Amino acid sequence: EQAEIAGQMQFECEDAAAAAATIVEDNPYDVTCAIAGYTAGGDGETVCQTTDDQDGAACVWCSYGGQGLCLTDAQAEIAGQLQFECDSNSAALDGEGNPYDVTCAIAGYSAGGDGKGVCKTTQDQDGDGCVWCSYGGQGLCLTDEQAEIAGQMQFECEDAAAAAATIVEDNPYDVTCAIAGYTAGGDGEDVCKTTDDQDGDACVWCSYGGQGLCLTDEQAEIAGQMQFECDGDHHITALDVEDNPYDVTCAIAGYSAGADGKGVCKTTQDQDGDTCVWCSYGG
Repeated sequence: EQAEIAGQMQFECEDAAAAAATIVEDNPYDVTCAIAGYTAGGDGETVCQTTDDQDGAACVWCSYGGQGLCLTDAQAEIAGQLQFECDSNSAALDGEGNPYDVTCAIAGYSAGGDGKGVCKTTQDQDGDGCVWCSYGGQGLCLTDEQAEIAGQMQFECEDAAAAAATIVEDNPYDVTCAIAGYTAGGDGEDVCKTTDDQDGDACVWCSYGGQGLCLTDEQAEIAGQMQFECDGDHHITALDVEDNPYDVTCAIAGYSAGADGKGVCKTTQDQDGDTCVWCSYGG
């Protein structure tokens, strides 16, 4: 599964399925344009305008702050939402509720110590008022949509909608456990075991390679799939997920073998018992 994604990023993979995956319509990993623009150096913009992506569609030149990028049309839409200037008439440049809108963030940051005051008088791309959020003495100026996410991450936001969003059942952004474990230093594991998350469920201690993390139960399931050792039984079942995208068995085997990585890779199996795939790019 990972090799199919790598194949879409123009890696050469020793597997038919991955090779076939290199041709995907509207492939988000298509780097044809990016490579063409980058390798052309100072002529990047000109070369970009005469290059086509994997689908045969013209590449798009985008620039911000004097820096330029050659992108596919789909990638240019995202860049446009990030306030890049792109040679495209994509409607996404003015998308309502644009999650990449950095109007508020830039206004607040550039105002320095006056960020909070400036934030309250600034509007986002949709014409809605920006929202000031703070955590641990640090402040951010955000759109209303961004403030809702920040609220779930325990930022204090001056907005009713964002404030209400701080209480979300099974909130994936809940950092209660992480903060408790981190701030306790060497006592992190003990503190973790006596701390509850936002839902009132006990935090879970996970470790890998001598490093530990205090997580919610949902976060611990993901960590378990990434081969962290977590207290409790939930992570054991998570380790047996078929086609687990977090399975790093192959990656660890290849990396730890050093120069023999390719040979070791071909004789290693992933968590599902399928043979690992060797991928290469630029040597």
